[in-house]
Parts: sequence; C-alpha cells; structure tokens
Amino acid sequence: MKKILMISILFLTACSSPPEPPQVEWEKLPEVMNTQIINWTPTSNVIKSDNINSSWSKVLPGFKPENRLYDDSVFYAVAHSEKIVVRTSSFDSYWSAKDWLRKNGATGVIEYQPLKRWLNNDYVEIYLSRINVQRLP
Repeated sequence: MKKILMISILFLTACSSPPEPPQVEWEKLPEVMNTQIINWTPTSNVIKSDNINSSWSKVLPGFKPENRLYDDSVFYAVAHSEKIVVRTSSFDSYWSAKDWLRKNGATGVIEYQPLKRWLNNDYVEIYLSRINVQRLP
C-alpha cells in the first residue's frame, strides 16, 4: 500500500510542468523608468518622531565621544530626550559630552552633576530620559 501511494505521488509530481513564462514583446518601444540618477547624500541627523506616547530612560556608562559604535537606540534616545544628565568629575569631559550630544540631535535640557571618582578622572555617565505626562487640552 505504501509503495503504491509513493509511486502515485511521485508520478503526479513528476508529470507536472511549470507554467510558461510571459513572452517579451520585442516590437514595442521600451518605456523609460528613471531619467536621472538619484542625488542622495547621507546625513547624520535623526528624524524625530512626531508622536511619542511612552516614558523611558537610558544610561550610557563609560561614555566616550570618539566612540562611533553606538547603536540606533542611543541616537534615538539622544534626539528624543527631554532631560539629559551628564555625570563626570571633569568639566572638560562635560563640555565634550555636551558638544557631542548637541551635534547628534539633543534638544533637551543638558544638566551637569559632579561624579566623585579618584582613579578614573575622565569617566562620563550620561542619563537620558523622557517622561510623558498626559497634558490637559
């Protein structure tokens, strides 16, 4: 019984043929699709979302402005944060972090908080947050 079933399945699938592909009409004139090369230039700006309904926070421990390997969530958080807190023990580190944040789309308030670290003086922590409060119309 199994052999008959297998042979019939094999026979039915082997005898079928694929449909014919559509034929090209070579006599027709070609239709032009794109007349110009697209002028695309990459940008480093984050396109801000119009509608944000959630509250969130993100921490960047050991922040270094020269690090270019941050993922998309970092740049999204930078662009959409209402409040940014930079904790460091060095004012130079604060100003370089603030400059990096502004260049990468930060529009929220950037606040400085001192951080007491004795061994690593250039350590920077950045706290990004957005608190979505329902406002009355």
